[in-house]
Amino acid sequence: RQTAMRSSSTRALARGRGLLIVLPAEGEVCITNARVDFAIDAVFAAADGTVVAVERNVPRDDVTLRCHGSTRRILEV
Repeated sequence: RQTAMRSSSTRALARGRGLLIVLPAEGEVCITNARVDFAIDAVFAAADGTVVAVERNVPRDDVTLRCHGSTRRILEV
């Protein structure tokens, strides 16, 4: 299992912008929105670009782990 990390001091992204996280290997990946002051949407994708899962409107400061298998990239918008 891999846990994607981002700085909790990250400001909300401008409209039309995203944060792409590319992990070193495909596998189960978990994210959380703890200590973040804004909601996010997250798209989990496999190494070949296939969408594995979409998490919509993850609330600000939410500590819930959201885990998905066969993930190599996460796009947060």
